[in-house]
Amino acid sequence: MPDASNPGGRQPDGIRPRFRQPVPLEGDDGVYSQTWWPVCLSSDVEPGTIIGADFLDGRIVIWRGEDGHAHVTSAWCPHMGTDLAVGRVVGNNIQCAFHNWQFEGKGGKCVGAKWAKKTPEKASVFAFPTCERWGLIWAFNGEEAFWQLPDINVPDSELFFRHQRVPINHCDPFMFTANAFDFQHFGALHDFWPGDEIDDADVNIRWGEYDCEYEYDGKHWLGEDVHYRIRILGTNIYLQDGTYQGDYYANLICAGLPRGGYSDTHLVVLMPKGDGSVEERTRREHLADHLHAMEMKFIMQDASVLNGIKFGPGFLIPEDKYFVQFVNWVRKYPKANPALHYIT
Repeated sequence: MPDASNPGGRQPDGIRPRFRQPVPLEGDDGVYSQTWWPVCLSSDVEPGTIIGADFLDGRIVIWRGEDGHAHVTSAWCPHMGTDLAVGRVVGNNIQCAFHNWQFEGKGGKCVGAKWAKKTPEKASVFAFPTCERWGLIWAFNGEEAFWQLPDINVPDSELFFRHQRVPINHCDPFMFTANAFDFQHFGALHDFWPGDEIDDADVNIRWGEYDCEYEYDGKHWLGEDVHYRIRILGTNIYLQDGTYQGDYYANLICAGLPRGGYSDTHLVVLMPKGDGSVEERTRREHLADHLHAMEMKFIMQDASVLNGIKFGPGFLIPEDKYFVQFVNWVRKYPKANPALHYIT
């Protein structure tokens, strides 16, 4: 009988095989996907305020200057390691509570030290590239952003949204976005595609350097006509936009990364405001509530599986081909941690 403890021998039936090349988890070798990570809600940070948060197995602060611009920087003051979350905003700078050293949001350079004869200009905090979209503040894991969050068919100023934090927490974010390419699970877990339609699926996927996408035309749970463009941005952002019974909307599911193996997941349903009439706004608000509930139903079904999953593709079948392509794409996605020595 083959010895299961012998890595050079044949694995017995029932022993779960693994990819020859393991799928790298967030934080393996100390690096993380270089993508836009949501770090908090825009409404969490009023002008002149600071909040602290866990990020990439370290700590950051998010703050907003008097000019209204949000900034995300490392939390530890380079002087003596004080948490800048207990400091204050001075103009458009953040000031440490311990000795009043000030740091700018863009670039992170020290621009003032009240009790020092000379400003220590070489001292700095790490300033993450930062943006605000769709009610969230985002930080890019890099010294500069390789790509920007995309526009959808409606300008941001003409959208309203429904936001909710969702309980997909105990897995790396790419394990959720991989679901967009696991077509079997749409039928098995979500009962979305009836009969043998999944077996016949022939999806034209565009694989980009930092994103991938495909389109879907079909029916929803109750037979509603849908046309969706589904995009994965980075490894942690699912952006679906298109029409539901002829009405355009977008569905964003994205995850922050406090630490490896843990997600801070958000759902945002985006709906055009319409022609401005009370009747149309009321109709769209009711539709947004319906779509929000529908997307949450999907998410809760996924959450039951993903929280605590021991992710590692094993016995694979031909129907897994798109999932395998996505996992291989994730494997090649750039990872780094330029803020390591600032945030830890």
